[in-house]
Amino acid sequence: VTPSEYISEFASSIGLSSESLDLMQCAWADERNAWAFPMYDQDCQIVGMRLRSENGRKFSVAGSRHGLFVPFVAMAREVYICEGPTDCAAALMLGLPAIARPSCLGCEKTVSAFLRNNGVRRVTIIADADDPGIRGAEKLQAALRLPSRIWIPPAKDLRDFVRSGGSRAEADSEIKNLVWKTP
Repeated sequence: VTPSEYISEFASSIGLSSESLDLMQCAWADERNAWAFPMYDQDCQIVGMRLRSENGRKFSVAGSRHGLFVPFVAMAREVYICEGPTDCAAALMLGLPAIARPSCLGCEKTVSAFLRNNGVRRVTIIADADDPGIRGAEKLQAALRLPSRIWIPPAKDLRDFVRSGGSRAEADSEIKNLVWKTP
């Protein structure tokens, strides 16, 4: 068990709350000298472990499969999909029900199956504000069989948006004007 003061220090260093990291089941992996985030398949079974070193380098435990970052919260009918566990934690800080993929590309089938298995009815994809992030969001949107929309926060990514003072009201103001794409 990771002491709460360690989580608090890490949260502070990356501009998040310790509560949001707790919901992401973040823990210190002493033997790896890195922060660990579990990755899940569409049935919420752990399939891998994403690691993040103190300097921000991201890698996975050997033998891990890519999966989703799923916070320890009830799923809603409308879900936000982020890129990475810290963006997912940022979404939780804003009060947005969210899951995340390990990067801007991949896991489209796992995301689709997870959403179906959890009764999700529509999705907002939160893209990083770069070409790969936007292309990845568009690819995910094309693979989904649900109404969806893409939001690009006015920052590098969602965590940066939150870290720079972005609020739920600001996010809602931007998101409400997005057009839903239906499959």
